[in-house]
Amino acid sequence: GELARWVRSLGGSTVGTLPLYPIFVDDPGDPSPYLPVSRLALNELYVEVSGLPELAVSDEARELLESSGFRKRIEDARQSVLVDYQLVSRVSDELLGTLASAICAQTSDRRGDFDRFINEHPHIVQYARFRSMAARRGRRWIDWPAEDNDAPPALLDDPIARRQLYAQWIADEQLGAVQG
Repeated sequence: GELARWVRSLGGSTVGTLPLYPIFVDDPGDPSPYLPVSRLALNELYVEVSGLPELAVSDEARELLESSGFRKRIEDARQSVLVDYQLVSRVSDELLGTLASAICAQTSDRRGDFDRFINEHPHIVQYARFRSMAARRGRRWIDWPAEDNDAPPALLDDPIARRQLYAQWIADEQLGAVQG
């Protein structure tokens, strides 16, 4: 956001980045945004969680952020010479999963916005289901059984799908705010 405001103050109108597509982080040798999981979704690793309203309503998330073990993992990620995508992903997934559970446990205008996002973005629902299935079966979908008898859990009852949907919603909100 600061960069976009600075560029606008100088008369500019465009800020370029690497692609913001999601990646598979289980292959540390190839965390390339040019080999995305999807070109229809955003990389949840870029979500800024510190100001999310769900932190105010989630004791579990605040306790996690304050725990010495979690703070140590964040510090380890920050001290790494190269980006440790697996570590960053684990830390991010844990916190985003907690925040996703928090929003799904409440009735609020914000929850309504989240539900609206889900309803208006069927491609993100498909992406979330794919990521959940990939976590259960392995990411190589080509190796999945031809006959799928393993029905996925209800969308918001599935912690992986719920976390993915929440992360996509937050990433979309934050990217929209920067563009604003």
